[in-house]
Amino acid sequence: MDLLGRYSNQPYLLQKLSRVLERAADGDRSNLVGVVDRAPRPPRLAQDRLTSEDVDELIAAFKAGTPQHVLAERYSLGETTVQRLLRARGVRSVRLVQDRLTPTEVQLLIKERDTGVSVAQLAQRFGISASSVRRLCNGSTH
Repeated sequence: MDLLGRYSNQPYLLQKLSRVLERAADGDRSNLVGVVDRAPRPPRLAQDRLTSEDVDELIAAFKAGTPQHVLAERYSLGETTVQRLLRARGVRSVRLVQDRLTPTEVQLLIKERDTGVSVAQLAQRFGISASSVRRLCNGSTH
């Protein structure tokens, strides 16, 4: 059933609709109820918005120490999208403790723990979690 047929039992609506359709057919889009001229939307998918150079810059910034949430904001992405881009390029998105501490720092941490410094103090001093301190002191690195 066509649109006009649906309005045929309501003559006042049929007349209004007929006038709107005539104006639209003539190219007159002014005062059309429900018709909004919008600017085209930007692409939604990250691969459509970012060039390969943008992704390379994002990865370089991440490797240089920029947090994922900062990159997400900078490139107008979600954090999950940043993680997916990193994973797709073979970059680990989670920095392991051994990537953040030098072997010398790990040895110093273990030595200080052996002398009685608390796990909480070591965690704060080295900028890692208490559970990471415990893992390092117990010999587990993952």
